[in-house]
Amino acid sequence: MNHIKNYKFTVLSIILILIAVLMPADDVPSVSIPHIDKLVHAGMFGFLTLCFYGEYFFEKRKIPSILLPWILIEIFAIITELLQYLVEGRSCDIKDFLADTIGSIIVIVIIRYFYGKKVKG
Repeated sequence: MNHIKNYKFTVLSIILILIAVLMPADDVPSVSIPHIDKLVHAGMFGFLTLCFYGEYFFEKRKIPSILLPWILIEIFAIITELLQYLVEGRSCDIKDFLADTIGSIIVIVIIRYFYGKKVKG
């Protein structure tokens, strides 16, 4: 239970992502900006990554290794895409998964860059 308390924003991000990706297609707001959904995917998974890394840092006073958290976030991204097969009007899209991955990687790179600056300076 203490882990959930220490990672409350990460858990909240996971819940919000699940709500967003499992919403029936008719309930998803329509925007006429091409590929905006890819930006939304990148933003959601970037925010999830930021929450996890931030909460991990505040708990342990260091950032985690890159590989394990990233793999777990990628597994979650795959699961969210596969779950969309169960939702009316939604589909599994490799481009959405790639957007999830890119959002996560961008945040990891930024965090590692600034953390490296902090450690050196």
